[in-house]
Amino acid sequence: MKTLTATEEQALQAVAAALRADPASLRALINFESGWKPDAKNPFSGARGLIQFMHATARGMGYKDADEIVSKYPTIEAQLRNPVLSYLSKYKPFPTEQSLYMAVYYPAARQWPPNQLFPDNVQKVNPGIKTPLDYVNYVRRNAGMQLIKSAALGLPFVLAAVAAAYYLLIKPRFS
Repeated sequence: MKTLTATEEQALQAVAAALRADPASLRALINFESGWKPDAKNPFSGARGLIQFMHATARGMGYKDADEIVSKYPTIEAQLRNPVLSYLSKYKPFPTEQSLYMAVYYPAARQWPPNQLFPDNVQKVNPGIKTPLDYVNYVRRNAGMQLIKSAALGLPFVLAAVAAAYYLLIKPRFS
């Protein structure tokens, strides 16, 4: 995994704190998606940047396309503090690794059971990734982290999912 400069590390820590996300999980996600290359480009989809912004996602954020994100924010620190923070902020909190990773990979699956199958069209363009747990383990393997077995998610996953559901569905009504 890339060693970040002190300034880049400070930006990562600040963004993770603002998102209430685990810095190690955010680090692993960015390492998997782009290898920490702010100008990374997926040759198949055209996705760009640290978290591989799709062109449609970039347009939804007010940019012309993902290329504009890379040109406006050409450094790790600039991308972290601006489009990465902005994009991920709309999905917080992140009670589980899956909720963070799916915010980038397939947002609809943030609260899914870990072994729920992605739609066929998603599986087709991402060979070997059939479930959220598959993606979580791809990220973890790439970062040299221990893999998670579905049973290992058990009660902690259920409790985190219940807490997230409360926060997202019930709490805002009474605030």
